[in-house]
Amino acid sequence: MRRSALVPHCPRAYRLVRRRATVVLIAASCMASNAFAQGAGTAPLVLRLPGGARSLALGNAFIGAWGSEVLFYNPAQLERGAGITVSVARYDGASTLGILSSVMRMGSWTVGVGAQYLDYGATPGVFPTEPGDLTTRGSLDAASLAAMLAVSRSIIGVRWGLAAKYVEERLPSERDGRPAFDVGAATDVGDVTIALVAQNLGPDLEIAGDDVRLPMRITAGATVNDIPIGPFIDLEVMVTVAFLQGGDVVPAGGVEFQYVPVEGWEFAGRVGVRRVEKHEPAYPHPVTFGLGFSLDNVSLDYAYESFSGTGAAHVLGLRLR
Repeated sequence: MRRSALVPHCPRAYRLVRRRATVVLIAASCMASNAFAQGAGTAPLVLRLPGGARSLALGNAFIGAWGSEVLFYNPAQLERGAGITVSVARYDGASTLGILSSVMRMGSWTVGVGAQYLDYGATPGVFPTEPGDLTTRGSLDAASLAAMLAVSRSIIGVRWGLAAKYVEERLPSERDGRPAFDVGAATDVGDVTIALVAQNLGPDLEIAGDDVRLPMRITAGATVNDIPIGPFIDLEVMVTVAFLQGGDVVPAGGVEFQYVPVEGWEFAGRVGVRRVEKHEPAYPHPVTFGLGFSLDNVSLDYAYESFSGTGAAHVLGLRLR
């Protein structure tokens, strides 16, 4: 568990907190200025999938969270994510997603590297594939990948982050890759982290002669850290609102219960909820959940996500801090 310092009870400290929050809100308006007026179909598919077991279990409401898998949600939070995470997701035996993230401190900077690789089967005549289709393997062997390098640094109490990545979609007779970028900001107001990120900013892919947009989104959110609710139990609450292409708004939230019976041992229960679009034949259910166990600096995580009538995804993760 991570505890942030409480804000001192003095007018000067509160003025500083308000200024930090204002900076993040101004950044939000700047990044949102060109967020919309984009089409429905997006690729690569891997950019619409979770960044790890813990984040999925919390409804992907992860932009203000900690842990190295935050690399895939908000580069500004890298300072809170030192360590390595390896995750594997299986979609009913039809598709496999591998995820690796590593974050380290380098002086006043924090640097993160990560990769996501999805092996799946596409259906002839259907592109782009939706996440809900991953539990049924189509006849065309396909892959989707993203490789990322990110940096973060604190300036006047606000954490800023930038991520550059190469993204690619592969079909048997077509493939295309492009650079993309994430830009994020975060600050702490007492035990609350306020965060903002714009993701997947970059040029369109060209697949089968068609231009396919990246799944650009702008997300704002807050995380309330370590709320004590018992002698050995803390609670962590995360909420986000994402603005997607075409104007869709997706609220999400997650709650993590942390039970620490003795120092160095932690048991966690997690549940997440998010708004989902039900216009596709197969779509994810709104609720996700998972479990975690930590012994000193090693953690094992599990997450479960079900889909409408087409099976489920099971995600296992190993975190080293």
